[in-house]
Amino acid sequence: MDNLKQEIIIRKKKITNPIALGFVNAFLMHREINRCYYLRVPEDKLDVHLVDNERVKSDSPRKNLIHQIDVTRDYINGILTGELKHKHKEYLDLLNPEEFNKEKLILKFDESTLLLLKTLSHQDIVDAKRNVRFCHSLVGGNPDTIYIINKVIIE
Repeated sequence: MDNLKQEIIIRKKKITNPIALGFVNAFLMHREINRCYYLRVPEDKLDVHLVDNERVKSDSPRKNLIHQIDVTRDYINGILTGELKHKHKEYLDLLNPEEFNKEKLILKFDESTLLLLKTLSHQDIVDAKRNVRFCHSLVGGNPDTIYIINKVIIE
């Protein structure tokens, strides 16, 4: 078992609030799917846009990964303040995503996951009441979309 998985197990055991634990279980399930996907994307495909025309332009895998790090930090701030706000472009270390290679992006992704777990397992947070909305349908898209992304970017 790698260090990340061991740390996740340790942190999860410290989360005693059943609502927070439910959030974490759903979050981690989808997070692992995303992590496995990004580990498979070759470095030279991080900036590929599946849709790039005059009407629509999709984000690249690099920008999608940065977005997930950003949103995780928003969750952490929401837990700490009691109010969820999306602070796009306020995280200075994420402003220039092109400066990050794949390894550094995955590291930041993992760090944000562990920081979220650390925050939720902190004793001061355990009994605090927070009103943070969380979407139960985290994975948008259907198997055809996932298949196309897999074929175009990874293979």
